[in-house]
Formats: sequence, structure tokens, C-alpha cells
Amino acid sequence: MSFQPVIPLPGLSGWRFLQRTMEAQSDVFDRRPDLSRDTAYFEANIGKINSAEDLVADRRLLRVALDP
Repeated sequence: MSFQPVIPLPGLSGWRFLQRTMEAQSDVFDRRPDLSRDTAYFEANIGKINSAEDLVADRRLLRVALDP
């Protein structure tokens, strides 16, 4: 679940827009319910993983672990 900012304008105007709104855009992304659920699931279950096979068997953990 990579963060991809919204940049509606090209060039310098887009860069200035991004500078003004980056923090707000990042905050909205961080508060997404699906991201919060996946993070909580990962924190609760990663300690139970003892091998690469265990991690691959749990697709939800694997998705969180491999997401950039």
C-alpha cells in the first residue's frame, strides 16, 4: 500500500501544490481503515512466524511485509 500523492498540475505549479499539501495527503493515507487493520493484524501475528514458509502461507502478512 504505497502512498502516491495527488499532483493535479504539471511542472513548477504541481511541485508547489505538492509542497503545500503533502503533509495533509500523507495524514489522510495514514488514517485509512484498511491500512490500520492490516497493521494491527501484522503486529499481532508476525511473532508467530517461524519460517519463510509460514510467512508465505499467510497472504495477508506477506502482503504487508512485502509492500514498499
